[in-house]
Amino acid sequence: MSPFQKLLLLGCFASLIWLYSSLFNVGHKEQECFLFCQDIAGNKLAAPRPKENQASMDDFLALLQDCLKPTSMKLDKYRGRLNVHRWFDSCTCGYSIDRAMRIYSKFPAEPEFESTINSSEIILNGMEYSQRVFGYVTPEITGQYRFAVSSDDNSELWISRDSSPRNVELFASVGDPDSTNGAATIPRNFRDYKNQISQIINLTAGQDYYLEALHRNQGGNGHLTIAWQTPGMKDNDFTVIDAKLLSLYLHPIVDHEQVAYVLSTCPYDPTYIPKHNVGVFEGANYFMVKHSEIYPDDKTSLFSSVRNIIIDKKANHSDIYPDDKTSIFLHIGNIIINKKEVEEVVKEYMDKLKKVKGDLYKLKQILNVEKKPDRVKGSRYLLELELSVQGKSESVLLSEYVYKFSKEYNKVHIETTSELCYPEGMVWSKDTKIYIILPVLNYGYWVKYFIDELCKVQHLKAFFCIAMISFYMLMKLLAAQKASPNPHTHFCHTLLLKVTIKRRKNTEGNVTPILHCPIRSPLLGASNFLTGSVSHHTIIQYTLPSLAINFSLHFEFNLILKWQFCFSFTFLKKGGRFFKTEAINEGAATVKDPNSIIFLMDLHITVPPCFFDIIRKHTIKGKLCFFPMLLRLACSASDIYPQGQWDTPGYGLLSIFKQDWDSFGGEDVEKFRYRWGGEDWDLLDRVLNSRIETERFKWQKLFHFPHAKKGAWYNKG
Repeated sequence: MSPFQKLLLLGCFASLIWLYSSLFNVGHKEQECFLFCQDIAGNKLAAPRPKENQASMDDFLALLQDCLKPTSMKLDKYRGRLNVHRWFDSCTCGYSIDRAMRIYSKFPAEPEFESTINSSEIILNGMEYSQRVFGYVTPEITGQYRFAVSSDDNSELWISRDSSPRNVELFASVGDPDSTNGAATIPRNFRDYKNQISQIINLTAGQDYYLEALHRNQGGNGHLTIAWQTPGMKDNDFTVIDAKLLSLYLHPIVDHEQVAYVLSTCPYDPTYIPKHNVGVFEGANYFMVKHSEIYPDDKTSLFSSVRNIIIDKKANHSDIYPDDKTSIFLHIGNIIINKKEVEEVVKEYMDKLKKVKGDLYKLKQILNVEKKPDRVKGSRYLLELELSVQGKSESVLLSEYVYKFSKEYNKVHIETTSELCYPEGMVWSKDTKIYIILPVLNYGYWVKYFIDELCKVQHLKAFFCIAMISFYMLMKLLAAQKASPNPHTHFCHTLLLKVTIKRRKNTEGNVTPILHCPIRSPLLGASNFLTGSVSHHTIIQYTLPSLAINFSLHFEFNLILKWQFCFSFTFLKKGGRFFKTEAINEGAATVKDPNSIIFLMDLHITVPPCFFDIIRKHTIKGKLCFFPMLLRLACSASDIYPQGQWDTPGYGLLSIFKQDWDSFGGEDVEKFRYRWGGEDWDLLDRVLNSRIETERFKWQKLFHFPHAKKGAWYNKG
């Protein structure tokens, strides 16, 4: 065994989440996210600014939409919890909600921490932070209510007179919204400031009312209490809202089964899928991957102004295997679809929907449309629409693939339909398990960064526990969050961490100290860490991995979630030099479910909002895989100030169903053993030869950070 180690991380997220590591020897955020997530996941609206800023806020709210939820989510209320978003580093100055929260670019779109709470009261001391607590309250008694808020420091309480967040009004506050001065109360003291107690509001039993609290803590004894006065209580009495009357904010999606008969099904066999055997690097060199076009403008262009690019010419051989002229320009964004074309396709679909469903659904707005043009046959579209539902204040989201044969193709092939149709087999699953495969070579800091990014991703609202590891010993933890606290995923979340550590001198950023992440358990006492298997009776308090490295009582989050034992695992150990392709194949081999998705990921990239939904939407078993394009940041840039160029020639990121991966055997371990470069182009050739369609576009906010290339593996010799 050499004095160095290498690490492979495999993570499965959504209904199954596990981190897999094997150590062996080696020789040594801007514009809103598109695709149903134009800003916030888990909530559609943020409480508006004061009235003088309402006009600009209304424009902003029009852009905000929710990420998609798995099918089962829309069937449950998820009672007993509220959503909570927090900001630590990006909202750090001032006391007032306007100057200390709304003024910052990351509010409300990019929370640094997301979870749920089982109370309308939070006590979180010892740090500076801003937080947003929101969800529904459903009273049991019809009558007159008053709300109250107490906090340290400033806070605002916004309530809607129905279930729609668009109708929120400012009902109570601690501190003057127009002042920059700080304000604070002791917990549950609602008499220090004149605006702490609301006016009377009439509520109806059994009806959901949206509420939202914004809270700023400048340090010290941070706390927030949302209370109410129910019918029959004395004038001076207020009580914390009973948890059973609270519920999470959800935004349902229309199941395909509900609209399956809106369109007929048509054969789908694009001509841009090569029918011959693709030669060595032919897929990348001859641009055989057709890029999708986008609507509306997703702001992926790195120039301040770029005209829409619309291709309009007769089909020829270069159209069947197109040389995408835009992809060679490293600063030009995705092609934008003509607005008139989008409106015509959407209108045809809505007309068909009305014939089948009557007035049940009406179009509120077009959120996102993607077009995959086939210059010979026609175009495939992904329609993502916000629809209103008759008799309900909430919207629903529709995300469906449709197809339109061209007029020229219809003339020659009279048997094809001239109407919009569902392309055969192109239905994506909202709740497919996703496994992340990540080979790592002693980048301890970047392993920590990767874990933190996964914690921040909008879909994973609860943070995952990481086992504390020490030399000579494998400390193992397997924990699964029950589905109820998380509106984005269902079943149980599991986290599996498998590591073996050999004693060695720490000279290359060893992952061992980076993965030290102690977990506190009230059942074990305040001075103990929880390790080993977790039973379904265990209650865990946990922290951000980045904070847990230097854990102290001052940084302990007051968040309690129930976990249950959910999965078992095996341990893998391997010797030899770092062997990326073999590591990927062996990691993929541990995934036994052919109906799950594996995603080959890079260590040094951001995890954008709606990460898992975007992967699912563009990965369909036996039909479609996804090679997203990332933006390589320049050395002087960051995800906050992105500058760089689109990685046009790179195909290192791949999302594909496990069954399809097995069909072509995965990576070529004979051709690419210990050297870097070319393995991604070879993988593209293997995918193309399997006759699976490849999806590709420039993924907004998917950034790759520059980093030192350590080790002999990066030498291309």
